[in-house]
Amino acid sequence: MAAYIYWMQTQYTEVMETTAEIWIAACAHELQRRWRTVDPEQLEELAADLWRAEELRSLSPAQAARAWLRPLTGSVTA
Repeated sequence: MAAYIYWMQTQYTEVMETTAEIWIAACAHELQRRWRTVDPEQLEELAADLWRAEELRSLSPAQAARAWLRPLTGSVTA
């Protein structure tokens, strides 16, 4: 039973890491679409920071990027 629980925890961790990687990549891509003058590596770091914010992580990557950019762009829409 302990081996099964360990296996399940490992699987969950792998899925969450993959989910985080995909979310961060998609968010960085959306940031790049809207903020082309910034180095893509910096945008990936920013996207990783956004992933750490629970309220942004609950959004889609594109929605999170737009929400973060909203104060910078003055946009009223998400």
